[in-house]
Amino acid sequence: MTVSPAGADTGILFRATDGTLIPANADHVVDTNSATTVGAFGVRVRTIEHLMAAAAALGVDNAVVDIHGPEVPAADGSAKPFMDLLRSGGRASLPAPRRPIVLSESIRVEPRAAGSRCGPPTRCG
Repeated sequence: MTVSPAGADTGILFRATDGTLIPANADHVVDTNSATTVGAFGVRVRTIEHLMAAAAALGVDNAVVDIHGPEVPAADGSAKPFMDLLRSGGRASLPAPRRPIVLSESIRVEPRAAGSRCGPPTRCG
């Protein structure tokens, strides 16, 4: 895996081994069973959650992540190795202001039914 800087308003993009670019956003989440998987054009990248948590914690919101396989490396199973990786690369301020997400309605999270491994109903079918 290689993480490279990207221009303002790019967001975080995963570049699969075939060159397909997959935005790391809710519209591209295709599976949440045991790991978060994003996909586009039939191409998927699995296990993005720890890298995304590290990026969010450090305020990294524009990057291209080249993946050399079907998933982000698991490392030690936490966000720490990704925090270290992103810190080692340094950060740069970009000329465009951040555009925060503004919620117009409340969001409520309900616990899963006992024994269910399924995520939100819209993702389970």
